Amino acid sequence: MILVFGSANMDLLMEVPKLPVVGETVVCENYTRLPGGKGANQAIAAARAGSSVTFCGALGRDAFGKELIDNFITHNVQTHTIARVDAPTGIAMIGIDQKAQNMIIVASGANKDVKAKDLDDTLFKGVELVVCQLEVPVQETLKVLKKSKQLGIQTLLNFAPARSVPKEIFSYVDILIVNEIELRQVSTYFSFNPSLQVLDLARALSVKTGCCVVTTLGEKGALLIHKDIGLKQGVLKVQVVDSTGAGDAFVGVFASCYHQGLSIALKRASVAAGLACKKVGAQSALPTKSEIDQEMLRFADPVCV
Repeated sequence: MILVFGSANMDLLMEVPKLPVVGETVVCENYTRLPGGKGANQAIAAARAGSSVTFCGALGRDAFGKELIDNFITHNVQTHTIARVDAPTGIAMIGIDQKAQNMIIVASGANKDVKAKDLDDTLFKGVELVVCQLEVPVQETLKVLKKSKQLGIQTLLNFAPARSVPKEIFSYVDILIVNEIELRQVSTYFSFNPSLQVLDLARALSVKTGCCVVTTLGEKGALLIHKDIGLKQGVLKVQVVDSTGAGDAFVGVFASCYHQGLSIALKRASVAAGLACKKVGAQSALPTKSEIDQEMLRFADPVCV
């Protein structure tokens, strides 16, 4: 069982001829309403990859909130730990240009009311991995990670969106997933030399924190460092339509496959991230277990670094 503690939004997706610069208005013909939010995306990615998943978050008592609850149920994600609050359900405005680049503005709404206290000890029964991100209040995420470790449950933190956190949070994390920018931001907490290469930074961070450090590198693939293990995974070659959900697909599938071994988790997560770029939207683009299985047959294994 995976427990995901995090955010859920309704995404309002607009395909634009170009992304706006400061002060510019860009007009497009229409928009699409799609369920999203980093926590929700990762929960559904893990569920579609074959895991049993519970989501803990907060939604408004509005139409978007009901729609998101129904969407979780459709994807076999348990919803009994979702609070309904007075604040409106969070939304994200996503612009996608003709090169599949995106620009995102998020209004937290009900996500700012997510509370760790909504999880009592009984709700952790059967949970093997707790997954968190940083779209909900940091102090609440810290409480959940700390409680998970006290209960002997492994933890995964996706350091996104990057923001200021108490340094102690890293002592409660078993798996840290970052992109290159986030890796450098985390490294500032430990005063590492900012000119270090990604591989050296990841190794230094893993040694310092004891975490399994996974760094996604966009078109350059992904890197995993843990103790004496170093793995580099290439990228799945696809025609990119929209990269919005790729990072969350990677995190959710890595969480789903972590118990199978680091190499398999890294490879399957990388396949999932690539497949997620083939369709528009975040959750609508998340691949199924069978789709990942099919691509695994022609995708190269990670190499040691």
